[in-house]
Amino acid sequence: MRKLAFLLMVSMMVVVIGCKKTETTSKPKSTPSKSSKVEVGAVDDVTITQGGDTTLKVTITRTELKEPVDIVLKGLPDGVSAEKKTIAKDSSEATVELKAKGDAKVSKGKATVVATAPGDISSEKEFKIEVKKAAKGE
Repeated sequence: MRKLAFLLMVSMMVVVIGCKKTETTSKPKSTPSKSSKVEVGAVDDVTITQGGDTTLKVTITRTELKEPVDIVLKGLPDGVSAEKKTIAKDSSEATVELKAKGDAKVSKGKATVVATAPGDISSEKEFKIEVKKAAKGE
């Protein structure tokens, strides 16, 4: 009887220990340091035709920043759009495609490249943009 009680107790311990809840942990996200910076490099001026498209190359310089950087264009003329791009943490450039509607406002002006990273890190660079009238028949 003692052997049976002993075996029963050992079996219960194995079940209790074997069913112990396990937790998984993930790596904490890295946080940029206070000295982390991003700087938008020189940006070429852009000319786009109504109904057309073009690209804009954006380069950045990182200082102690190993995070992805989002790129958006602000202040574009009416009828011109550009999608947000993300520069990977191991890259320093992106090509942003701009598209003009057929009725985009013919204009000359300025727009801004805005680069942002986690930790309220950002940089801006202004560039000139011109929307030209489409040639007849285009």
